[in-house]
Amino acid sequence: MKIFLRTQLSSLGATMVDFGFTVTLVELAKCNYLMATSIGAIAGATTNFMINKYWSFKMKDNKDLKKQGVKYLLVWIGSIFLNVFGSASILKIFNLPYLVSKIIASLIVGIGFNYTLQKICFCHFRKTTYSLVFCF
Repeated sequence: MKIFLRTQLSSLGATMVDFGFTVTLVELAKCNYLMATSIGAIAGATTNFMINKYWSFKMKDNKDLKKQGVKYLLVWIGSIFLNVFGSASILKIFNLPYLVSKIIASLIVGIGFNYTLQKICFCHFRKTTYSLVFCF
């Protein structure tokens, strides 16, 4: 349960970084919405990976960092595509403000894709300790 709560806090922090970059780039730098969404997603994903690796799952060893990063990257590529495509589609179809579109797409992708895939691909139940661990 402790690890689950940490991963949720990590996701919250990464989401704040993602949305912070997106809003700042759109509103202050007048950046294109889709470009800002992509940059925000990169910043959020990097934040999420680092917090989960070192804090949520307490993986201090860096010997498999490249392998871990590649696995995370594969999930993230699907996630960013779905987030950008989803928010753009919602924006166009429903004519909602960009931030509302991004929130809706993020919730759908976060629950339906990210959590599910990370749970299946990156976590397993270690029978010896009965604890959830990051599987890299």
